[in-house]
Amino acid sequence: MKRHIWMPTVMAGVLSLSAPVLTLAADPANSAAVQLLIQRAAYWQQHGREDLAVKSWRQALAADPNQAEALAGLGLYSAHQGRLGDARRYMERLQRVAPQSDAIAKIRGLLVLGPDAGPKLAEAARYVSEKRYAAAVSVYRSVFNGPPPPKWAETYYQTLAKVSGGWQTAVSELRSQVQLHPNQVAYRRVLGQLLSYHADTRIEGIKLLAALAREKVSGARSDWRQALAWMGNDPKAIPYLRAYLASYRDAELSAQLRQAEGLQAGIQKQRRHGRELADAYAALRAGHLNLADERFKHILARDPKNDKAVEGLADVAMRAQDFEQAARYYDQARALAHGAKTKARLVAAARNARYWSWMHAGQQAVEKADYRGAVNAYHQALNLKQKDPAALAALGGAYQQLGENKAATRVFETLTTAAPGDPKAWLAALQSLQAMDSPAQVISTNERMPVAVQRRLQPNLDYASVMAWAEAATDHRPQAIERLRKAIAAGGAQAPVDLQLQLAWLLYQAEDDMALHALLTRLQGHGDLTDDQRSQLRALYLNGARREAQMALENGHPEIAKAILRGAQALYPNDAGVQRVRADLLVQEGHYAEAVAIYRRVGPGKSVSGYQAAVGAALAAGETGQASRWVAEGLAQRPDDVALKSLAAKVDLQRGDADAARKALRSALATLPGQMEAEGDPGVGGQASKAYPFASGANASPAYPFAEGAQATTKPAVSPVLASTRTGVAPADAPVVRDRLERELSAIEAHMSPYVDAAFFGRSRSGTTGLDQMALFGSQFEGGTAVDYNTRVTVRLAPIAVDAGTVSGAAASLIGTAPIYGASPGNYAKASGLALAMTLSRPNLAVTLGTSPLGFLEHSLIGTFNWQPSGGPLTLMAFRHSLRDSVLSYAGIKDPKTGLVWGGVFASGLGMSFGLDESSRVLYGSLSLAAVDGKHVQSNSRVEANLGASWRIVDQERARIGIGFDLLSMFYANNSSHFTYGQGGYFSPQYYFRPALTMKWEGQARSRLSYRFEGLVGWQIFHENSSQYFPLDANMQAQSNNAYYPANTVGSVGYGLRFTGTYAWTPRLFVSGFFGSDNSQDYTNLSGGVVVRYWFNRQPIGASRGTENAVIKPWMLGLDNPGS
Repeated sequence: MKRHIWMPTVMAGVLSLSAPVLTLAADPANSAAVQLLIQRAAYWQQHGREDLAVKSWRQALAADPNQAEALAGLGLYSAHQGRLGDARRYMERLQRVAPQSDAIAKIRGLLVLGPDAGPKLAEAARYVSEKRYAAAVSVYRSVFNGPPPPKWAETYYQTLAKVSGGWQTAVSELRSQVQLHPNQVAYRRVLGQLLSYHADTRIEGIKLLAALAREKVSGARSDWRQALAWMGNDPKAIPYLRAYLASYRDAELSAQLRQAEGLQAGIQKQRRHGRELADAYAALRAGHLNLADERFKHILARDPKNDKAVEGLADVAMRAQDFEQAARYYDQARALAHGAKTKARLVAAARNARYWSWMHAGQQAVEKADYRGAVNAYHQALNLKQKDPAALAALGGAYQQLGENKAATRVFETLTTAAPGDPKAWLAALQSLQAMDSPAQVISTNERMPVAVQRRLQPNLDYASVMAWAEAATDHRPQAIERLRKAIAAGGAQAPVDLQLQLAWLLYQAEDDMALHALLTRLQGHGDLTDDQRSQLRALYLNGARREAQMALENGHPEIAKAILRGAQALYPNDAGVQRVRADLLVQEGHYAEAVAIYRRVGPGKSVSGYQAAVGAALAAGETGQASRWVAEGLAQRPDDVALKSLAAKVDLQRGDADAARKALRSALATLPGQMEAEGDPGVGGQASKAYPFASGANASPAYPFAEGAQATTKPAVSPVLASTRTGVAPADAPVVRDRLERELSAIEAHMSPYVDAAFFGRSRSGTTGLDQMALFGSQFEGGTAVDYNTRVTVRLAPIAVDAGTVSGAAASLIGTAPIYGASPGNYAKASGLALAMTLSRPNLAVTLGTSPLGFLEHSLIGTFNWQPSGGPLTLMAFRHSLRDSVLSYAGIKDPKTGLVWGGVFASGLGMSFGLDESSRVLYGSLSLAAVDGKHVQSNSRVEANLGASWRIVDQERARIGIGFDLLSMFYANNSSHFTYGQGGYFSPQYYFRPALTMKWEGQARSRLSYRFEGLVGWQIFHENSSQYFPLDANMQAQSNNAYYPANTVGSVGYGLRFTGTYAWTPRLFVSGFFGSDNSQDYTNLSGGVVVRYWFNRQPIGASRGTENAVIKPWMLGLDNPGS
């Protein structure tokens, strides 16, 4: 080693000391001195000192002006420096003294390339000498601007072949050049050279070089010979060696031919005499164990003492992991074998087989959770190999699984104290703890490691990997990332791809997308990735693309999301994973059916996140059956995965099976890993880049690198680093996941809870005493229970009393038959009764059936039917309900003069409504048609339409404020708003319009109080036609002198105010109150009340608000809303 250090120095010194003598050697005959100068120039040129080489060449020319090597060196040097005149003069002198010199063509080639080519080619040559082949190729390409001239073909393509992947490119280009220029031997020769470098193309290269040699091409014969030499004693070389030796004498190749022929003869002999044994071993090497076993036994049937065949059976048993049988065969082979070394080798093999037999038994015991059996097996293995690191590590792991931490600690101490200075022992201990998913113990073991061992392990990339894994899993992700970055930087180009992928997963989890994208870009240029590494790289890229595309959509940048998707499609064309990313974006945009169609075509993939996205899309599209099948498929692959079990619970709830959902969530809780010793925010390590670094190319913005991939390609993915492979949850994340699962379980219990409540309310309507004035007082007692998660039954009883006040004065002459038979003052415009109702409700369907208050003079069945097809924005309705405008329309009145009863008006009809609630705006509308009839009340018909929208101007966690407009219109065929016999006493204009501005303010205060304030103000105008006093009785109408109520048109400001609030007194007891006032439909209404509800199961307090139905139904004035 030392000789290599000082020899160049001594040589340089000798040459320097001899310079004066050489300089004075002016006699051309002094060839020895000139040759020493030429050797000196070659030495300095080889060591990168061309300036000193030039000096030596000039001294040589001073001594011998016709020295060919000096002329060639100075000519090439001048051409490289761009001094073309000097180069041409040296070339002309060289042509005169050595016209066959190869340097002449090289100099001429440089002269043709122009004055700038020389320095660049010199730079390329320097790069080649420094083994920076890619840089050299780049310079050559800038000079040649296309394929190189024939004179430079060998230099260029030999350099290109040394670049990673360059050999294939060079061969391809040379084949094209040979086809285009078949007479240019330079291209053919270098093609033959390159083909001879690889075993699979060497014979083709030999054929090409042989043809060139026969054409007397300079250098082709030596290339031909070198290619033959590379074939060694391969019998395939025999015909080509014979062809060469037929033309040339060559002792070495003759010996090579004899060796190849001898090997061929030996092979033939072996095939003749040992084919069966060779075939048996060939089957073994190919992994055909049954065939190998059969062939070895066939040999032993003919030759029972063949120790090689018995050893072959032992090797088969080892490959089949039948270690005990292998040990027995090795013992038999040892008894038959000859030679001490062979016997000793077989003894060691038998001992090793028994060692692996116990290790295998221990592994099987662990898989069956028989950790005590595993401990016994590993102890037996240690008896065969004392202090074996693998056995000690496995034994420590088994003790840990048994919960015998002290015994485990002793084993690991043995592992490290047996050789305290041995880094391998410590690393094995750390890796075994990693295999057992014990990151905290990795950290503690590392802390007690000797400092000297730590220093020795610092450059070890395996050590960096296991420590980064432990740091990340114990909530120290930034330290893990920094450790891996240093290790990769130290490894340089030789840094393992697996280590870089580990860093990439950590960067992905830390949401450091800028660094992640840069790392992925570098890895995509790596030429020799394994299938698993390519799969991880693809998953990282697609997961990063999915995350940024989703973020772009959330922030209102759909064009960026599409650009990112195009980039992924261009990078991974026809890739199912890219299609899944597209499906995810469709889900985010609300196109659930299209997303489900894609998942059906390509499948959810094998990742948990893929199943989550597919199942979520199926649930949103209403395809519960498909969602259930995908969940079952995912759990079949990952039966202990927590996320999949949580997803199964959601599917069960969609199907209404709360018991199955509870079971799934409890199973998920039971499989969670134990809580980490160090707790904290599992997201430490970085925030999501709000600037979308993965989309840096979109719209020329450096904020979107994923879209950069889209543009570049148009011109011609939960992580293996942190998550438990069994549960899919990192130990550091377990507390957060546990809390979420427990909240989901509590939410199911709350949803399934029965309840009872009591409501007390009142309503006052302005108007004429005894006629259209009305006071309503009532209570409502309600109970509800869940039949299943999606079905609830509710029963209500509502005692109600109404009173219009005393009929007196002018009002007494406008009620009943008073216009004919005279007024009858009194307090008879009142009623009381008990209303009953039962409701069956499901997510998209609700049916209510009941009666108006029993005890009223007129009562009837009432009900509603609401159906929301496929859970969409449209609702179809059928209804029958009381008109509660007055005592007459609600309960009916008995005429005191005649005893006639009339009133009790009901509206029966059909309707439809729609509601669209987007992130910041709401659009709603409704249309209904109804037939209106009552006891001796003229029949009527009604058309009612409503349209409105609102926009949220404040949207915070605890407060939302929206403003908008509301348009209400109604049309009745007849005016039946009066109180004589045959009139209905309900507001029934022939047209009514009310445009209004609206405001809604809802929120929460101190988590226990939720509130909502609604208001509207606008203009209302309506018209009522003139109406007969007695529209159903011609005689009475005649007796009234054919009296008519006059027509009436009214326009005024319309307003409405309503406040509701709910206070969670306890998790089971809730108190609500409401108050409202409005002057709609020409009357002033005041209403208010209180509701006390008790839930039998605890309810969440301060939970996030659910989205309310945006469709307003003003005609639904039933028991569901006692304050109407």
